Amino acid sequence: MSREFTKHIGALFTKLLILGCLTVWSAFALSSENESPGTELTDIERGRILYDKNCKYCHGKNGDGKGPVAFFLNIQPRDFRAPRNLTTGIFKFKSSSYNELFPFDRDLYETINQGLGGSAMPGLRSNASLEDIRGVIAYIKTFSEEWEEPSEGVDYSGQVVSSPESFTKGRELFLDHCAECHGGNLTGESTKELKDDWGRKIDPRDLSKPYDFRKGNTPQEIYTRVTAGIYGTPMQSFADPRNEKRLSNEERWHIANYVSSITTHTPPLSR
Repeated sequence: MSREFTKHIGALFTKLLILGCLTVWSAFALSSENESPGTELTDIERGRILYDKNCKYCHGKNGDGKGPVAFFLNIQPRDFRAPRNLTTGIFKFKSSSYNELFPFDRDLYETINQGLGGSAMPGLRSNASLEDIRGVIAYIKTFSEEWEEPSEGVDYSGQVVSSPESFTKGRELFLDHCAECHGGNLTGESTKELKDDWGRKIDPRDLSKPYDFRKGNTPQEIYTRVTAGIYGTPMQSFADPRNEKRLSNEERWHIANYVSSITTHTPPLSR
């Protein structure tokens, strides 16, 4: 079975699952207010009700990422528990520094509100209020006894303006630092077999298609991923001094500008 056919089948299943999730959220997003008329719920209480009705099917009742439909997902749901041995509680998409284990609240909000492109995680912006999402965030944190608010974020200083010169420099850096996994043509045709920290085979993103980006294809979003890395995957931080291929802020901006320029003119897949 070809990789492309497998991706199409996976995309179809993902769409059906997203549709089901959105239907559930539409029905229950504000139900916490209806269950206790006249009673003002705390964020955690509100979050628990909404989580139990809408999130546990993928992420599990106890936040362990083992909900009843998790088995059917190609990309396993997050395990929200404490990261005692860096095998649980791995938050992949965050704007906190590479040496921070946990995301900022704004990172969690964006993931819940906007969803993750090309995955079974739907965006809930039209079905959940700010209070709903704030409650879910508060409840998610209770799964981890070691939760710590991050103190350091990604350094966005010295942003390089997109230009043909930046694209040229970015392409050279991409070929030297990123092509091994993402392919010289950005299509994700890796020259090596990639696995996540749990030993599951994973495919790198096809960076030539905007809908294959989990968190968007703007220069700032790409710069964030290159700088913070993606925990639990082979995508390491290129700001980390321990990385032999460490890049400067300017070099990471060049790569972000180049990759973003490749996908700008391709229409995104509507969700």
